[in-house]
Amino acid sequence: MSQFDRHVTQIEDILGVKVSDGVIQFTVKVDTDCPIARKRGLADIRLKQKALRAVKRDISSSISEIKRDYQTRNATVGTGVGSFIVTVFLGARFVGRQNSLTRADMRNDKAADVQPYEGLKDVVDNLLYELDCAKAKIA
Repeated sequence: MSQFDRHVTQIEDILGVKVSDGVIQFTVKVDTDCPIARKRGLADIRLKQKALRAVKRDISSSISEIKRDYQTRNATVGTGVGSFIVTVFLGARFVGRQNSLTRADMRNDKAADVQPYEGLKDVVDNLLYELDCAKAKIA
């Protein structure tokens, strides 16, 4: 199971619903006439928000890990004995262009790898906002 799938599963467990095609349908039902039920409903919403914030931090950590991995690989482009030998035979301009192309490809790969996590962070932000709106209606 990938990190992304693990995050989606965590969100499903918190909300108690399945994510299908990137859509989350989630309802909060609270009896606003009874003060005890209202209090429990607010406490439940706060608990869900706390768990969602923890998942969001975990997602951000995964993004940082991906970026760190690419940064490490980017730093090693064009270093080493092989690069030196190619520079001697083909010239520094050629090697510089190749290194530049390699780094550009790595930037594109990094953006493609990070994009789903950023989308998931946006989903969590929207859920937190909707739960805030629900809290405002209950209180």
